[in-house]
Amino acid sequence: MKHPIQSLAFLALLALASTAMSVASGQVDPRTELDAIDARLQAAEAAQKKRYAEAESDEELQRLFRDAPWAAFVDEYAAFARAHAGSEIAVPAWASAIERAAWANRPALVPEALGVLESTHLASPSLAVAISALGTMSWTLGTNRYEVFLRRAAQESPHRGVQGFALYTLAESLGLQTTRFAPNAEPGAAGPSMTPIAADELATRKHQARSVLQRVLSDFADTPPPSARLPKDWVKRRAQGLLFELEHLQLGMVAPDFEAVDEHGEPWKLSDYEGRVVLLDFWGNW
Repeated sequence: MKHPIQSLAFLALLALASTAMSVASGQVDPRTELDAIDARLQAAEAAQKKRYAEAESDEELQRLFRDAPWAAFVDEYAAFARAHAGSEIAVPAWASAIERAAWANRPALVPEALGVLESTHLASPSLAVAISALGTMSWTLGTNRYEVFLRRAAQESPHRGVQGFALYTLAESLGLQTTRFAPNAEPGAAGPSMTPIAADELATRKHQARSVLQRVLSDFADTPPPSARLPKDWVKRRAQGLLFELEHLQLGMVAPDFEAVDEHGEPWKLSDYEGRVVLLDFWGNW
């Protein structure tokens, strides 16, 4: 019988031999290849951010934005996804391509990506990452097409995390969208057509959104976020916030009272101004 140390040494030699054969044959592990694209993208984004910070005029900022390298990365991610069609590694590649499609002026790529995800990857455990990316480009798909996909993902995915995230994203679209987007059939059109959603339909959609959010909070409160950079309870907190908004912060409702301090550190309450016109300006800096 071989000594355990001899067995480990033998396995290590096999691993090295396998790696050498892969390198010699020109094969590269797909995960390693995708990680390399991600690393180059992160380096390019850091360099671009530095150039933005050093820009001395609006004109220079506009030029830097026009010359940004996003288009090349979008094309590279899409090419990688097509080369690995049908495999799990294609899902994050499509997500990365979609996420930067707007900056790169590649809106036509998004319907292609959605078609592939819908036909091939509804059972993917990482589909939530692609759903998150699609949310930034939903206007290129059309509101109806986007929401149909979210409903399919929620119903057909075997993974609770994907189901919960698809439902939350559907609730966002139903509850916050006041304009319906549709792909523009006009030749040479720059973007989708936009139609305001009628008041009665808006009310129906908001009611549906509340129902979906209640289901998310009751059945999918443990849904993980689409990115490891986000807090673990991100979906739960977002769902709670949106549900509060739909139930308490709509036109015609009485604003909930709250307390704050003014620029002099003096406390005040919204109810202190009851009967007077009040403009509240909430803002943030990211």
